[in-house]
This record gives sequence, structure tokens and C-alpha cells, in this order.
Amino acid sequence: MILTSIQRQSDARVLFEQLKVTQTAWERLRGLLAYPPLDDNQAMLITPCSSVHMFGMRYAIDIAYLNKTGEVIKTVSSLRPMAVSMCFGATATLEMPINSISKNNIQKGDVLTWEINE
Repeated sequence: MILTSIQRQSDARVLFEQLKVTQTAWERLRGLLAYPPLDDNQAMLITPCSSVHMFGMRYAIDIAYLNKTGEVIKTVSSLRPMAVSMCFGATATLEMPINSISKNNIQKGDVLTWEINE
């Protein structure tokens, strides 16, 4: 798993200082299942990914679905345990602590950027 940060392109505002980026199929499948709730400055980017299941999760999360250019094409607030969400056209999901969408004013059309340092 790679650690980096993620920001909104339009205003260069860093949204999350610690971005966990999945690298393997196992990491994508596991997602946040093995982790305690994220801190306010943490998020997980899962790519490729166009759907999220919350089976086995013990806490709700916010999700932003991104297309191949990093544009937010759908947001889901407070996705609860045992729920499923999907978005046709998405190539990645940004999983965030609950209330992150409203706190960071993440909206459809925002373009998010991150740099992977390997």
C-alpha cells in the first residue's frame, strides 16, 4: 500500500494528508475491512473500482466515485454497514470518514489529484 496525499485541482486544497492507495487485488477486495475508522485526515483510494460493499464493516463511510481523469462523478454520504453502492463509469473510489463530503465540500465535477511515489 502506498501513502500519499490527495487534493482538489481547482483550489489546490489538500483534502486528506494521508491517502492509502491500493496496489493489489487483495488490497482492493479488503478495502477498509481490516482497519479501524479513518481519522479526519485519512482516506483510501481503491482503483480500479466502481462499486463498494459494506459487508463486514462496523462503521459508515463517505464515498466519492471518480472517473479515469479523477473527476468526481458521484458521491455517497454515510454508506452504512451491510449496504452496497455502485457507479457506472467509475474507475476509482475514494473512501473517506463519515461527513467528509460535506466537511470538504466535495461535489460532482471536482477533479481530484494525487501523486504516487513508488
